[in-house]
Amino acid sequence: MLTRLTSRLSYANVVATLALFLALGGTSYAALTITGKNVKNGSLSGGDIKDGSITAKDIKNGSLLEKDFKSGQLPGPVEAFNALGGGTTVSGTGDTVVASLDVPAGAYAVVARVRVQNPSPAGKRVDAVCTLDAVGSTELGEQPLNTLNPTTGGDTENLAFTTISSLAEPGTMKVKCNATTADEKFDVGSASLTAIRVTSSSFGPTR
Repeated sequence: MLTRLTSRLSYANVVATLALFLALGGTSYAALTITGKNVKNGSLSGGDIKDGSITAKDIKNGSLLEKDFKSGQLPGPVEAFNALGGGTTVSGTGDTVVASLDVPAGAYAVVARVRVQNPSPAGKRVDAVCTLDAVGSTELGEQPLNTLNPTTGGDTENLAFTTISSLAEPGTMKVKCNATTADEKFDVGSASLTAIRVTSSSFGPTR
């Protein structure tokens, strides 16, 4: 039988059989063996990649640069303005500015803190009133101060304010304090005023 099979083999038969094998299995073999090393850098374009085939897990962390994103896709840097004040005695009902901050036009989240103390002798109550004027947004805080110890002075309390404000033009934000009667006074040990500019806002200009 081997003799009969050998006698029927020819060069044409061998070539035809080899061609059929390559046609059926050659594509699969190529797909399994082609790697990134076989592709020339810069030779592939967007048209060679199927839409949606590349996901976040296919991208190496830290490999993308700012230039790889369209304008507005990345959040901008946080811009904050800050002012410190204090070391002031507030007397009477007139406003005393304890912190002041100039800011350019924009939308802001605003935070202010004031530390107040009653310097009066024991038994003397003082009402400390402070206001955050964020240009178009005003927050009011009032703190009753009751003296506790005639040696060390009276109560020390903190007033805190938070608000949002949108300025159509540059403005000055202020923290102002006053007493409720003409003969009252209190000390402002420290004051801080911080305005953080936000990149987008749902509220419009208030000026």
